[in-house]
Amino acid sequence: MISSSPSPRFPFRNPWLARSALILLIVIVVASILLAIYWPFTQSDTATALELLPGKTQFTKFHYTLFPHPGCVAEGVSFTRKDAPTPLFTIRRITIQANYADLFLRPGYISRITLDGLNVQIPAGSEAAAFQTNPKIRIGAIVADNSVLDIHRADNPTVHFDIHALTLSSVSTHGAISYKVAMSNPLPPGEINLTGKFGPWDYTDMGQTPVSGDYTFDHADLSAFDGIAGQLAASGKFSGTLVHIQTSGDINIPDFSVTRSEDRKSTRLNSSHITIS
Repeated sequence: MISSSPSPRFPFRNPWLARSALILLIVIVVASILLAIYWPFTQSDTATALELLPGKTQFTKFHYTLFPHPGCVAEGVSFTRKDAPTPLFTIRRITIQANYADLFLRPGYISRITLDGLNVQIPAGSEAAAFQTNPKIRIGAIVADNSVLDIHRADNPTVHFDIHALTLSSVSTHGAISYKVAMSNPLPPGEINLTGKFGPWDYTDMGQTPVSGDYTFDHADLSAFDGIAGQLAASGKFSGTLVHIQTSGDINIPDFSVTRSEDRKSTRLNSSHITIS
């Protein structure tokens, strides 16, 4: 009597495995089609999103990312206003990061945008203009550390700000935006730290946009002004609108002195404390 051993079972002879593989294949195909239709990180869409004012955005390099998060990276970014010959801002590198679940469940939501090498140049005589934004875009956080802001003036030297750290949170067109800023003040030279909220934006009159927060101003060297000297430290709160801000707080100048340059004499106060309300 000849006996034969049972033939080996291949995985797809199991109906459950076959059905699971088919379902997985269908999910992959459907997800690929949806991503192709709703993928928001094309070069043209990214350029349009950066055009907050009438003008043109240019990139030297651009590529999208798939893993571990969907998004894109743009390098050599510059934006030039319609009425200006030089770029309003340049960015060495922009990294945009989202989550796959948000692409389907929260369209328009971006978890994080990082701006490396942001340089903003405000030309002399420029007037405020209304921003044009996409109300569907919401951003978890925008980070722009080590940025530069230069405000050019026609008859005076350029005002230069080094922004050491800048984070905007919960960014949208309809709600208040939280901010945290650490920067250098040009005159008197010192370090400013700000935390608070501003918005929602008033697009008909940007100056009426509400703003509030806390501030500190440390290591301010008053010898930058003729006739006085000392190290100023201030802290307090502020609130109001962009064109009308009210402040309250304390100013301390423990080594304040009034100098007389003509005979190299000075009058020194032991301490100076001022309360602003």
